[in-house]
Amino acid sequence: MTLDVIVNAIPTGERNAISMATLRDVSRCANERELRRCIEHLRTNSEIIICSSDKGYYRPENMQELFKYYNRTHKRAMTNLMSLKHARRILKENGALWHDTYTQRTS
Repeated sequence: MTLDVIVNAIPTGERNAISMATLRDVSRCANERELRRCIEHLRTNSEIIICSSDKGYYRPENMQELFKYYNRTHKRAMTNLMSLKHARRILKENGALWHDTYTQRTS
């Protein structure tokens, strides 16, 4: 299994999306976890791979699909950051703002 096989197996356009099971079989990944790790690696190295929960994986065919992906992902990221706000405040109040600082204090 190579990353190129995964990229080449992912079609363009939401209407052509490939299911997780099919992509796993085509890529010969041992399991879905391994496939997800590969997709994450590709995404962090400039590939735009969209996952629709009901259709599967695809690459954007046009600006509309890319914009829809961007908005959905941005909203999710902002929600995650906001949920960390209270944890950050508590850590800051206790002098352990960063994980490394907390780890060092408790080790």
